[in-house]
Amino acid sequence: MKWALQSLGVAALAIGASIFVFGPETVAGAFARLLWLEPPKPWTRDSDSEMRFYAVFWAAYGWALLSVAGSARNAHHVPLLLGLFFLGGVGRVISVLQVGMPHPLFIKLMMIELVLPVALYLLHLLARQRALDPDL
Repeated sequence: MKWALQSLGVAALAIGASIFVFGPETVAGAFARLLWLEPPKPWTRDSDSEMRFYAVFWAAYGWALLSVAGSARNAHHVPLLLGLFFLGGVGRVISVLQVGMPHPLFIKLMMIELVLPVALYLLHLLARQRALDPDL
């Protein structure tokens, strides 16, 4: 569980910082090419501005994950942080329903945001149970 939260935290920090510095078009393009997809285009000045603003919060989310990873004292924050990640995916679902399908990259991200936090929450529950009963 510690490794999973740390990995997600580092990824969120790196992605948030990259979007802030290099812009969403560059970062989304790099991820799309990693997945053998055409980069999403065009990015408007407005969407660039908005994404750089929210990138700070994504980086802060990564820092929050790193601060709770492996800390028994802060473990009670894990469900909240995973819930926020899941709600981001729900926001993408709402967008699909209201304005239509986005670029395939964002569909893949939506799937990750809906599945990964649930899987990590189940791991969190298992880790808590094992801490309470080491014979499991």
